[in-house]
Amino acid sequence: MGDVPGELLSDRPGRTKIDIGRLRSDEDLVVTATYVGGPSSASLVYEVSASEEGGGAAGGYGFLPMGINDRIKASADVSTRAGLPIGYDFCSEEIILRDPERWIVHDVKVGLRSQTLQAGDLPGEIFGASTSGGQISLDAIRGNSIDLTLSVKYVGKEPGGERIVCGAVGRVLRLKDQRDQPGSAHGTSWPLKRT
Repeated sequence: MGDVPGELLSDRPGRTKIDIGRLRSDEDLVVTATYVGGPSSASLVYEVSASEEGGGAAGGYGFLPMGINDRIKASADVSTRAGLPIGYDFCSEEIILRDPERWIVHDVKVGLRSQTLQAGDLPGEIFGASTSGGQISLDAIRGNSIDLTLSVKYVGKEPGGERIVCGAVGRVLRLKDQRDQPGSAHGTSWPLKRT
């Protein structure tokens, strides 16, 4: 489906914590990472915390990786699908682009419905990890039948283009639980309304 930008898992203040669900005693947590920085050496440090209660699927935070394996030289649609069981929704609260200055976002769609209120392009920096107040409210992604799509244009300097790496952070909700979640089912208003 795609890689997850490291920014989604950063420890910056205000970052949404990701709930990966409950691990059984016979399961392992494996983190696979690729260093994409300069020629200097790097080390990967991460922390995992747990609770006896466990978050479970509903109500917990999760992430959807987005991306395509091909290099984008001009424009492309980058999509992902939640893959949830019927009766569950994924409600996106943040979209993060790696190297956002290299991208222009033409549109954000849930299914066929545009999630932006203005006509025109959005600078990729709006979706950068360091953007203050980058939380968004989008329509819910229903079960496993609706796509979240970013329509992007590459504006970087590499003549052969680049792979896009991005992802969405959000909450997994049961349909019956949404009555108590303001803006979770019909939040189409970003970028003019921030939650």
